[in-house]
Amino acid sequence: MSDQDAYTGAIRNPRIKDEIKSMRLSAKGLLDGGTETEYFGDICAGDTLRVVNRLENLEVRESKALGKMLITTQRTTFTNQHGKVVAVQTGQAIYY
Repeated sequence: MSDQDAYTGAIRNPRIKDEIKSMRLSAKGLLDGGTETEYFGDICAGDTLRVVNRLENLEVRESKALGKMLITTQRTTFTNQHGKVVAVQTGQAIYY
């Protein structure tokens, strides 16, 4: 499996899939798009957390400075041993 296939294997939208395949994605062209964390409860030493990371969105945009960019949005949910969601983190990565 090529690196490009690893990026596009689970994408169902054919237009986005074709756009991503046409890009040369690598860590050399990666920017941190920011991270936001919301806390809904205390997280204490000794807690057991279940962490679920989900790819929320893929978007291809054009930039005058960087050319074609792939912007990924991920959402990570932290649930404690009592089943209570204690934090949600949303982050973006920008590939160009």
